[in-house]
Amino acid sequence: MKTSFWDHSGKPSVFVVKENGKEIYRGGFEEGYKLINMSIEQEITKLTQEWYALMGEDHHKDRDCHWYIETKWSYGQVPTYCVIHHGYVYDRIEENWSSYEGALNRLREILIDAIKEINEFRNNNPSWR
Repeated sequence: MKTSFWDHSGKPSVFVVKENGKEIYRGGFEEGYKLINMSIEQEITKLTQEWYALMGEDHHKDRDCHWYIETKWSYGQVPTYCVIHHGYVYDRIEENWSSYEGALNRLREILIDAIKEINEFRNNNPSWR
């Protein structure tokens, strides 16, 4: 479940969105409000656009911009869902989930973490670009 609130601890105040207790957005109200009302597929699409914009600023390999959820049916068992990324900039990922919703949520978390990580790296290494 998503919750939101204003954080007035700094200037200017920022709008914060949390999901299941984990912060997923901090910034202006308009973007935060959109995020509250987005489907998870829309959120992932927005995050992949942001990721691509970050990767497009520098030389990258094409595979850094592809993220997958693969459905696997095996031996008559219930399907499993694998979150996959075969990038160079962000580590290779292959994680299995028992539900599609779990895989979608994990992909969103991975993208949020990847964007945060690359932004922190750039902020700490201004000559990198």
